[in-house]
Amino acid sequence: MVREVARCPYCGRVSARLDDAGPELVMAPERDGGAGCRHLAFLSVGLEAVDPGGVRDDGRTRVWLWVRGKGLRLVPPGKIDYLVERVDLIACQSPVVGEAPPATEYRIGGMTAGDRERDRPGTGEFPLRAAAGRRLVGIFDGWGLYSTSPDALVEEVRRRVVRHDGGRAAGGREAGSRGRSSAVR
Repeated sequence: MVREVARCPYCGRVSARLDDAGPELVMAPERDGGAGCRHLAFLSVGLEAVDPGGVRDDGRTRVWLWVRGKGLRLVPPGKIDYLVERVDLIACQSPVVGEAPPATEYRIGGMTAGDRERDRPGTGEFPLRAAAGRRLVGIFDGWGLYSTSPDALVEEVRRRVVRHDGGRAAGGREAGSRGRSSAVR
């Protein structure tokens, strides 16, 4: 099934859609080239596939990050890099201790899996088709950070990652599931 990830709070354009059959992320499906709207700074999307016992299936689990000026990349299974982590913390309104939200004006589009479920049951957690009759559940988090100054927001967030994480923004660490906070609006 194809699912909307996030919609720009400024212009109303859809930024990306998730095809959970692949899974595959399709950027800006209504526009040629998948460039997204002019307000999009970051898009972070996670589809976690788990069996009924809660064990993650890394073959179907995906995390993507789109960054203005850099494009879309797939984060390796089981790894979350520091830039993805920072974008997720900002989107979930869970700042790093002692750090204020970005000074660059921004808005959040998209929702956590829990918020999607509360808004429309079956959109945040849903059955996934799996090979050999295995039952899997998809847990879908996805959000964008949008701004009237998206380049400035990207630069500010990148500076914070380098300052707090020693420049390991492209490196990774072992990760469990993406944080599914209910704070994103």
